[in-house]
Amino acid sequence: MLIRILTALVLAPLALGAIYGLDVRGFALVIAAIVGWAGWEWAGLVFAPNAQSTSPSLGNNPATRLLTGVVFASVCVALCAWLWTRPDLQRDWAMVASLCWLWAIVEVLIYPRQISVRRNFRWVVFGLVALPAAWTAMVLLKAIDPHLLVMTCVLVWGADAGAYFVGRAMGKRKLAPKVSPGKTWEGAIGGGLIGTVVAFSFGYFLVADVAQAPLGYFLAVLVLVAVSVFGDLFESILKRTAGAKDSGTLLPGHGGILDRIDALIAVLPLMVVVTGWLV
Repeated sequence: MLIRILTALVLAPLALGAIYGLDVRGFALVIAAIVGWAGWEWAGLVFAPNAQSTSPSLGNNPATRLLTGVVFASVCVALCAWLWTRPDLQRDWAMVASLCWLWAIVEVLIYPRQISVRRNFRWVVFGLVALPAAWTAMVLLKAIDPHLLVMTCVLVWGADAGAYFVGRAMGKRKLAPKVSPGKTWEGAIGGGLIGTVVAFSFGYFLVADVAQAPLGYFLAVLVLVAVSVFGDLFESILKRTAGAKDSGTLLPGHGGILDRIDALIAVLPLMVVVTGWLV
């Protein structure tokens, strides 16, 4: 747990420094690199050998997995670059991604009944929609108001940290034992309350749009907190199906980049949609 906390204490200032210290173009480049790495990890999970099958598969060949990882990550970054040139499509892409996350929620609710079709064309397509959508959402939110982007991050960080500590202290009833046995209802509710209070308080005092429409944003934050839980659980499906504990090993105590941003990539596009409705 100490390593997890220390890693978070290093990552948070770096994230805040990028949000407040870089111009939009520099920030977009940094986030595109992160999306590329997350794409590599996503492909590593989707194209991993099926943990529920001993038959030959695409994921059994290391060279093929390397190639698919490089191609998938490159396509994610290329889509980010294309969206940079098409600002007229950025909000539409976020809307499509938000609708895709509704489908991902269904994936979580019906797991493991969909396991027989895991050679996952749909999960490949979903990744190619969701990861560039997270990029475009971060760029859009920073351009609108950096505080609004930080509010979104604080929402996810607060809910995640709250769920971890409340779950360890009080957790008894399993939230989704077939997907992620370690998560509990007590942790999810405690984390949700913490994420909601911290994010809304931050937004109310620092984001002008939130102060102008407090009820709308408060309700939106409640929905976003719930979505963040499903974002985390969806990545758990990818890991569980692949037989992997983490998406990678880059971040001590956390795993991979995707392990750190799984909930965030679910919340970001919907935040863009919410701002379009409420502003």
